[in-house]
Amino acid sequence: MILVFFIATLTYVASMVTEFKLRIHDAECPNIIIRTSHISAPLASISLVMILFPYLGLFLLLIWVGFFIKLALDSYQELFKLVGDGARCVSERIWKLLGLETKKEDPIDDVDQPPATSSATCDSPV
Repeated sequence: MILVFFIATLTYVASMVTEFKLRIHDAECPNIIIRTSHISAPLASISLVMILFPYLGLFLLLIWVGFFIKLALDSYQELFKLVGDGARCVSERIWKLLGLETKKEDPIDDVDQPPATSSATCDSPV
């Protein structure tokens, strides 16, 4: 249980530092980071309670699992979008390193189509 406590605490601290760094740079923090901090902090507390009071800890862990499932279902679309954006950026950088150019679409043909909603760029360090 101590190992679970340390992992949950480190996850909470990492997500909070990421959130603060993004806010300092006036960037919007993805909800997945906020939800990670909201779910890892209670897990750290529950793991400590489980050491002292095992039955109360198991009851609280069951409640935590319910909240985890709810947050996971709420944020799965955003997670897939982030993974897709990351994969696109990695593939573009690999193409650029290999000296191959990706085919750019003609902007004249896209006049009637709305711009993509993805604000993430592959050149951003975060």
